[in-house]
Amino acid sequence: MKGKVFIDTNVFIYFFSDKNLGKKEISSNLIKASFKSDKFLISYQIIQEFTNVMLTKAQPPMKEQDILSLIEKILEPMCSFFPNIPFYKKALTLRERYKLSYYDSLIALAAIELECDYLLSEDFNDGSKINNLKIINPFDKKNHKILNSIL
Repeated sequence: MKGKVFIDTNVFIYFFSDKNLGKKEISSNLIKASFKSDKFLISYQIIQEFTNVMLTKAQPPMKEQDILSLIEKILEPMCSFFPNIPFYKKALTLRERYKLSYYDSLIALAAIELECDYLLSEDFNDGSKINNLKIINPFDKKNHKILNSIL
């Protein structure tokens, strides 16, 4: 599959979870693929959400130094979007049009602004489209073939 791919926060969180080894393996494969290709992108928001979850909800919480290392080695090289004021205004319009939560509208709009073809997330409706952005739940078994074509 050609095209840019935006990765949502949950992919990175599952990489560090031992509760669902299937999701952990998929996350691991996506993160490994991101080292080999510049088609995998994130926004600043992914870094914020990931850091917050790992500091406050992970059991045990991740150490700050470990998070810093992950940001530098994995997240920062993928981070390609930093918002401005017009972005926040456009997100409100997208939110209303597609009936998204505000934070989901920020994720979707960042992917659209980066001209991504795909958004990998389990937090959106799998198979739906937001403008030209196709939503794919990488953890849904029916998307196994699509996911392999991304990797």
